Amino acid sequence: MPLYRGSGGAGDASTDAYASQIAQYAQTATTKANEASVSAAATAADLLLTNADVVLTHADVVLTNADAVSTALDVVSTNADAVATALDVVATNADAASTALDVIATNADAVATALDVVATNADVVASALSETNAASSASTATTQASNASTSAINAALSETNAASSASSASTSAGNAATSETNAATSASNALTSETNAAASEVAAALSAANAASEVSIAVAALVDSAPTTLDTLNELAFALGDDANFSTTVTNALATKLTASSTLNADNITTGTLNGGTY
Repeated sequence: MPLYRGSGGAGDASTDAYASQIAQYAQTATTKANEASVSAAATAADLLLTNADVVLTHADVVLTNADAVSTALDVVSTNADAVATALDVVATNADAASTALDVIATNADAVATALDVVATNADVVASALSETNAASSASTATTQASNASTSAINAALSETNAASSASSASTSAGNAATSETNAATSASNALTSETNAAASEVAAALSAANAASEVSIAVAALVDSAPTTLDTLNELAFALGDDANFSTTVTNALATKLTASSTLNADNITTGTLNGGTY
């Protein structure tokens, strides 16, 4: 392409060649620019694909983590149900324990009442023992009656001696008569004493028989229908653990237990295991 010089003139051939070379350079530059543009677009596309793969990979990780979270939530829900069930069991057992303690308290009252009855019957037995002592006194009275009988015999012997003295000593007949009268009086008194002693012996025997009967009745009332393992004071005391303060001991034990209206919390629930888990 000729170059324009001045007004209407044209350049020489070397100028045209130079212009053609410049045009060729421009074409090459355009081609390389296009190639660079295509290469840049391809690189950008590859980068976009790579970034898309990274995004997809991250999305897969997010989905996997979401599944893990969902599984963990299912486990938490299952464990929560197990804990709720365990708490229901604990509450039920607490109610059962409270009921059992109420029964124990009632039985303790019954035992205390039985001990009161035993104490009353013990008083009856003591009274019966007093009556036994009365029987012993009756035995003593019998001995005294025997002594009185001996005195009567001695008095009779004295009377016989007095009669013999009256026969052998006529000079002292008056004195003998007086002695005889005195002896007769002594004999009469001795007979009276013997009669009274015999009456006392009979009364004492009757008292002893009544006392023995009352003792038998008191012992039978004391034992009543108690089983053979609980028909003595020693066996009753052993059944109560030889605890003189049994009522206080039971009351203190009841005070440490939950009531039916108690609220379950971390302070009054004992740790344990259920289905392999700790609650």
